[in-house]
This record gives sequence, C-alpha cells and structure tokens, in this order.
Amino acid sequence: MTPNHTAEQATAEGADERAARLGALARSLKVIRSDKSYLAVTLTSDRDGWDFSFHSSFAGFPDGKGADHGVELREPSLVYPERMTRIWDTLGQSWIVVNEDAQLVLYLRIGGHALVAEDVAQRHLAEFIKPQAYVNVGPMGFRRYDPESREAQQRRPRPRLRKRVLARDAYICQMCDNAPVHEDGLSQLQTHHIKPFGKGGPTADDNLITLCRGCHEGLDPHDQPWRFWYSDAPMFRALDELDAEAHDKGIEAYRRLVAKAINSLDRRE
Repeated sequence: MTPNHTAEQATAEGADERAARLGALARSLKVIRSDKSYLAVTLTSDRDGWDFSFHSSFAGFPDGKGADHGVELREPSLVYPERMTRIWDTLGQSWIVVNEDAQLVLYLRIGGHALVAEDVAQRHLAEFIKPQAYVNVGPMGFRRYDPESREAQQRRPRPRLRKRVLARDAYICQMCDNAPVHEDGLSQLQTHHIKPFGKGGPTADDNLITLCRGCHEGLDPHDQPWRFWYSDAPMFRALDELDAEAHDKGIEAYRRLVAKAINSLDRRE
C-alpha cells in the first residue's frame, strides 16, 4: 500500500467518522423523552434585536394594574410535545429537541423552534421563564409589552410603519372597502389601533388597521376589536403570509447576530 493510498484511506475514514457523528447528533436532536416535560421556545431576531418567545399561559396582572389596563403577566407553560412539533411540521418550520445542557448550547447558536426540557430551562433560562408582561393582539396571539419601547410610548405611527400598514391593506378601508381613486385621496386613509393605545395596544403592524377618515371618526366607541379580530380578516391573512417569511428571515438574522458576537469575541482574544 502506497503512502498516498494510506493518506487517502485515512481521510475517507475521517470523513465517514465525522458524518456518523453528525448523523448521531441530528438524530439526538429529534428525540422526545417520556421522562421529560417540555417548553416550546422560539428564538429569532427582528428589527428590535433578538427575541426569545415561549408558549405561555396567564399568570396574573402587573402590580397596580387590572384587567382594564389591557396588560397581563404570562409565563411559559408545558406543552404536549408531539402536538407542538406537528404544528411546526404543518407550518413547514424546522425544530429540534433540547434534552441536555450541551444541546442547549447548540440551540443558542442556531435559533429557531425548540422543545426545551423543563429542567434544562430552569437551570439556564431562569431569567427568561419568569412571568413577564404581555398584551393580547387578537388572533396573532400575545406580544411582549415593554412600557419603555417606542411602540408603547408613541401613539402616532412612524411614516414608514404607516405606509407599510396601508400597503398591507391594499390602500383600502377595512370597514367600508373604500379605495381612493386619486393619489391625493390617500390622505383620507388613517391607521387605527385595534386594541386601544390607552389599554396597552402597541403601535405595531399587528395592532394597526387601515380605515378611511369617515369610518375612523364614526367608530364609537373606538374599542371594538371584534370588528377586525377574526381569523379570515384580510389583514390577518396578510400577516400570516408575512409571518411565514419573517420566521425564516428572523432565524437568519439571529444567526448573523451570533456570528458577529463570536467574531467580536475572537478579535478581543
């Protein structure tokens, strides 16, 4: 056997060994254990930075606030793992299972959906699984509520946000289906907070809807979310499509953030 042949054989054997290890790792990340309880976690990034979200349940109200304020406390709740993964599969979104600490390290590198074992979360994610403030934004679920954020502080939407909402709704009033014919008619269209701003409703895509001036001024009381919160509403069909695309982009953005942070640490060393 020649030296070159020996080297090629060693290289091939090394590649086979790496492939076998990767295959074993991939299989381990799909194992749902009967002796474990799980939290459903999604880790992505958006315009405001990275976002850790959990399947959650009601845990009370913030101090000094009641149901009329519109904000509630929620905490991560245990899920039926097979049911949760079936939902993700139906949506065409990938997922992994985190049963051990080492798998959590990998998950924090790649983001996306994961079933995280409750004991692992309690050891390493205690800061994130404590009750936090959320606001209900209808069929889109719950949004984390930060009283210091721009969407909680600023009632009037920024021009870019306003244009995005109008475009999403095809420049049509979502009550009377009026579509301005002339370009200057766009000034007759306004954005309306479905959940009132004064009750915790954020100034954000999933809580804004397009109304013409007449319908907006005639909406009395303004707090009528049932007019717009139905699953087949045009805005929610559009948001569903955007969410499917945003999920993949959010994972990509999160991985870029992680890579940037690692490169920064490497340069310091």
